[in-house]
Amino acid sequence: MAGLLLFLGVFRIPVEPMPVLFQIMFETAISIALVSAIILRGNIFVGLFFATAVYSMFIMSGMGTYFTFQGIFYGSVWYLIVVSFFREKHLNYLMNIICIIAIASMFWMGLQLYNLDPLYKPMNPALWGGRQIPTGLMLSRFSVAGLFVFCMPAFLRGYWHFWLIPLIVFIIPTDCKAGYIAIAAGLYFYLFLLARKYLWIGRKRFFRSSYFITGGGMFAYFLVSKGAASFYARWDVWKQAYHLIKTKLLTGAGISHWTLIADNPYGNKFIYSTEGKWWFMHNDFWQAGFDMGIWFLIVCAGFYIHAYRKYHDRAMISYIALGSMTVFTMAWFPFHNPITASIGITWLAILHIQQKNKEGLK
Repeated sequence: MAGLLLFLGVFRIPVEPMPVLFQIMFETAISIALVSAIILRGNIFVGLFFATAVYSMFIMSGMGTYFTFQGIFYGSVWYLIVVSFFREKHLNYLMNIICIIAIASMFWMGLQLYNLDPLYKPMNPALWGGRQIPTGLMLSRFSVAGLFVFCMPAFLRGYWHFWLIPLIVFIIPTDCKAGYIAIAAGLYFYLFLLARKYLWIGRKRFFRSSYFITGGGMFAYFLVSKGAASFYARWDVWKQAYHLIKTKLLTGAGISHWTLIADNPYGNKFIYSTEGKWWFMHNDFWQAGFDMGIWFLIVCAGFYIHAYRKYHDRAMISYIALGSMTVFTMAWFPFHNPITASIGITWLAILHIQQKNKEGLK
């Protein structure tokens, strides 16, 4: 803090008027202090991610940049609060709340499937035969699928297991291929970790390799047979984004810059998709790499390598959450949704607490 005070007292930021300078000065100082606190109290790679976002904020300025950075800032504050004040004995309370959030959306989807929702009316009734669109408490079918994916690992405890059946049933009306794959991948990973922990064969190298080869084959079959059109639409956008990323590989384009390119006033000539404009890239990793440059990709790779090296069986549930969230995030944009983002950040905090304390959940 003394170093920050010295920096702010000596370095001059050429900004006018004074209230803007005041805001930038304290935002920068508090953000750097928050980066230091997360590195010291939490995960070094989460802290470096936030540092990359702070740097990226100065690459580009605008309303979208401001609000995106505000979301990242408060998400980082939430992460720091959880890892600082919660202990292993408190984690079941957080996971119970995550389960209740999913159950509330299941209940609301039930009303919508029977056209009984008193609050929400479909924008296009003809699309669903006059019935209400099953979105739960979210804004779209795909968003509620993401909510179920992010909440699913919390049901892998005690009597909460029984709620897995209705969760899987309710994700079917969403017709979200990424949701199906992420739920299946999470449960598949769960079975692998159980075998690794309890079965003799699960400790054998050939079992680990064959298990993931089989899973990869099933994933490829489902992708080609059921979700080919959706995948190819995404692939077209990702390829075009790759050519733009190469031009800003070191600096990045600046947070929220992708949205401006996708919605440019010249007929979307830069980014073309058979499904129209894509304000989100449908892959939060790739979009963050576009906005923040290669530094984000390096930090992200470091995070996953660190998580792999720190694995222990007592943190199994949070690792399943990490796996299922990763799969879904590669095909959608859940961290641009405040509800799924808050749950995802909570899981990252739970993961760190379990890695640190190495105590299991009942």
